[in-house]
Amino acid sequence: MLRNKLATIKGNFILDGYPRVYSQAEILNTIFEELNISKDEVVAIYLDLDETTATKRALGRLTCSKCGRGYHSSIEELMPKNEFTCDDCNIELTKRQDDNEETFKIRFNTYLKETSPLLEYYKEKGILKIVDSNKSTKEVFETIEQILTGDRLNG
Repeated sequence: MLRNKLATIKGNFILDGYPRVYSQAEILNTIFEELNISKDEVVAIYLDLDETTATKRALGRLTCSKCGRGYHSSIEELMPKNEFTCDDCNIELTKRQDDNEETFKIRFNTYLKETSPLLEYYKEKGILKIVDSNKSTKEVFETIEQILTGDRLNG
């Protein structure tokens, strides 16, 4: 399914949160080879984040159930204008049921365990970029933007 979708894309694309495990990375590499996507056209970005900050960010997530817009309860630039109310739909924002400390700790540790082999895999391929995501959302966005618009992908 992924191969078929990627074959239809003309230009650049982003796979957000994929691959998550080593076997998926190998499959994706095979797909890239089949579609003649060279290593020079690929970058793997790892958003490095300490557990405390990751927990705070996950537990503060808010979403509009109507339009899907995301907010955050404690990151100023992501807060709704009116507490717990969507700026666009004017309805109450919701939290994921599994956004609690216990569940998040399990998810975070699983992610680290499964991601570690991917970091080495992409480092060996010379395409890994690590972004310090403990910074502000604006700084993280600007760093990712610099990576994606750099000469590496334009030339």
